[in-house]
Amino acid sequence: MKIVYIRFQDFKKRFYISSEREIVRSFKRLGLESQLIAFGKKEDEPKFVKLFNSFKDIKILIKFKISLYLFKMRKEKIVFVFDPNSLILFLPNFLYRKILGGKQKFVLDVRSIPVVNPTKKEIERFKTVLWLSYFFFDGFSFITDETKKICEGYIKKRFSNYTIYPSGVNADCFFVRNKNEKIVKSYGLENKKVIFYHGSISKKRGLEELIESVEKLKKDYKDLILFVVGSGDRDVEKNIVETKNILLPPVTYEEVPEYISVASVCVSPLPDLIWWRGASSLKVMEYMAMGKPLVLSEIKPHLDVLPKDIRGYILYKPTSSENLYKALKEFFENREDYEKEALKLSQYVKTNFSYDIIAKRVYEFYRTKLFGENDEFLYRE
Repeated sequence: MKIVYIRFQDFKKRFYISSEREIVRSFKRLGLESQLIAFGKKEDEPKFVKLFNSFKDIKILIKFKISLYLFKMRKEKIVFVFDPNSLILFLPNFLYRKILGGKQKFVLDVRSIPVVNPTKKEIERFKTVLWLSYFFFDGFSFITDETKKICEGYIKKRFSNYTIYPSGVNADCFFVRNKNEKIVKSYGLENKKVIFYHGSISKKRGLEELIESVEKLKKDYKDLILFVVGSGDRDVEKNIVETKNILLPPVTYEEVPEYISVASVCVSPLPDLIWWRGASSLKVMEYMAMGKPLVLSEIKPHLDVLPKDIRGYILYKPTSSENLYKALKEFFENREDYEKEALKLSQYVKTNFSYDIIAKRVYEFYRTKLFGENDEFLYRE
């Protein structure tokens, strides 16, 4: 069986978004034939990533090229895994299977729902995708059970043949390591208390509250600085810089751990909004994999991935910047205890959230639920 993930997304613009790439990488590592298809012009992608492009990035032409490429696989035993943006690309292969038969299976993979003030048009388009896949697809995968429930609410239908798989961590990339001294020296972080955040920047992600709490904490600790790697809302970016903190543009997936290494404590300040309740906390798992202490808002996606028997993290109610300030102060007042406990988080993540673990679970869904194979399968170790 071959597995092909199709993402109608520009990898040049989304190069720091890693979930699609890493799940396919793990399939390959386990000895499974797999591929990731998207569009863009990056030249440093792994061999299992195939990117399509066209003159002036004309999307209709790119879709035609991808559809033609997929149609060439019409006679293979294959699982096509589409994201909502690429759904229309299934049509030629679906019609071929409908008329002439074949061993193709179609899966819709939902990693997120329309968030941050979506337009009515965006919501209706998303509902249309769910409706079409509900009637014509063979299976579904969702990033969290909450995401599945939200999708079911949109179309007033229950999905039956599905699997849940969260974001994961590449354990070969994210692990406990010493500080990157080059980064420390480049940004003057010697003897600094570094509060770290990486990812998308927006007012809906609690970044303004984070900046406010850090500025208040600087009155208690003069050697404190906020270090942010990411991009997004220009006003928030300007605020980070004007408060004399550090803001860097997104870096490659492989570079992210080097920047996390300089952190004293890592923060995920998401507010308790409905669209975050269905999220999977990728950055939190990456922080834990590197054994970093955490300060986190007390919301469902954070609670879902945290161990109950290991400390090393502080939770706060995301109702005000004052609560975040108190949580950060609590960390620095008891820093050694939290640092010691946080080291245990690395093995916990490797055991429960590595992409290899997730890839096996997803492949078993494809084998047993889509193709009805119940024999034991031996993975390459």
